[in-house]
Amino acid sequence: MSKLEASNLPGVSAYLDRRDVNGTRCLGVRNTEYNLVRRNDEGKFEPVDGFTKSVSSEELNANYGVWQDKEVTKGMWWWKETVRPKDGKVDADEVQNFADFRDSQVSHRWSRNVGCDRLWTFDSANVEVKTIEDQPKAVLNTEWSLYRGDWNRYWEPMSPLAPPNA
Repeated sequence: MSKLEASNLPGVSAYLDRRDVNGTRCLGVRNTEYNLVRRNDEGKFEPVDGFTKSVSSEELNANYGVWQDKEVTKGMWWWKETVRPKDGKVDADEVQNFADFRDSQVSHRWSRNVGCDRLWTFDSANVEVKTIEDQPKAVLNTEWSLYRGDWNRYWEPMSPLAPPNA
């Protein structure tokens, strides 16, 4: 994709804020439950605590993922039992590769007018390190494209990283 084509895609930027997830320090995407993790030399994911340089879309897809600390339960209602509480540890079932995460994010904007609905798909993302008030600040830049206007796709989820209704 050329720079001209990339510049025409709608983009959304979200700050990556340092947060504490049940005792684990990591960078999370602002206003979401998504936390960034990086694949180490052994192939396991570890929480990202900061960025010193920008990260390209290709590197993000290859070496990074998204982590959400989850509670695992069994049973239901009165017999519900916690098997694993939210512990702040990165477990394999809590991590999604960034490329898979990106592919799973769509955003449907519903309209009452036939043909005015818009389904946006998440094309790429990169991490840019900016200096704001003499402090380095990481920003996740995303690029989205209009997949199609389709009035019967009203059940699609709204991604918190998607472009605002245009």
